[in-house]
Amino acid sequence: MKTNQLRQKLEFASLLFAVAAVTVVWTCENSTAQAQETKTEQPKPASAQDLPSGEEVMASHIKMTGGLDAYEKIKNRVSDSTLEIVGAGITLDIKTYAARPNKLLMNLDSKVTGKIEKGCTGKEFWENTLTGGPVVHEGQEKAMGLRESTFERFVYWQKLYESAKCVGLTKVDDAECYEVVLTPKKMDDSDKSKPMSLFLDKKDYLIKKIETVLESEAGSIPVTAYPGDYKKVDGIMMAHKVRIEMLGQKRVATVKSVEHNVDLPEDQFDPPADVKKLIK
Repeated sequence: MKTNQLRQKLEFASLLFAVAAVTVVWTCENSTAQAQETKTEQPKPASAQDLPSGEEVMASHIKMTGGLDAYEKIKNRVSDSTLEIVGAGITLDIKTYAARPNKLLMNLDSKVTGKIEKGCTGKEFWENTLTGGPVVHEGQEKAMGLRESTFERFVYWQKLYESAKCVGLTKVDDAECYEVVLTPKKMDDSDKSKPMSLFLDKKDYLIKKIETVLESEAGSIPVTAYPGDYKKVDGIMMAHKVRIEMLGQKRVATVKSVEHNVDLPEDQFDPPADVKKLIK
């Protein structure tokens, strides 16, 4: 694979995870996570009878974030964000449109990368860049894009993950957290997505940390995210800042504004003409 193609694959995985992390609702009261170095200890041994089930932990998490009724009232989301690649002097402005069940449109722009468009029609995941042109993703990238585009995927996790297993207790900062492993359902035979771990505070069931591995043509990429700066928006708690660590780099996604149930045009999630040609 050529160097610029490899770079594009890595940036695709990074940007997708970053914006997914920003737009997914996480509940956590630690708003200083961005400023502190987070230390994670090895899970403590715990017998099965000492641990709740993964399903119980996820149900408590949904309740603590605002409750299912509050989520059901939200049909779409529009947000303005930035993504900073720390130490590289690169900051992207991001406009994100998301709607049920899994429609997504992301407009990204910076002086370094130029304009980037990414989107999910509900069936296809595509992108359009100045350097790579229009692309309709297949295989692992498509599976990852469809899953990450799902609206409130941790609330409706059973649609995407075949199991949630609570495997132990782990310290994240000063909080003792349940570690819940979510095993994804396979989108198709090419889907090689690996399980992800959520770390939820034992006291209030709020997520402190997420660990996952992104699979793409660039290889397996471990990613760790630390959400922070939580604010209530329309009855649910949302992270407004997420620190992302991957490939030895740190990236910071910051949400500047969020709106729900916006009056969007019917063609909001239609891809541009050159992408439509590829889909046909």
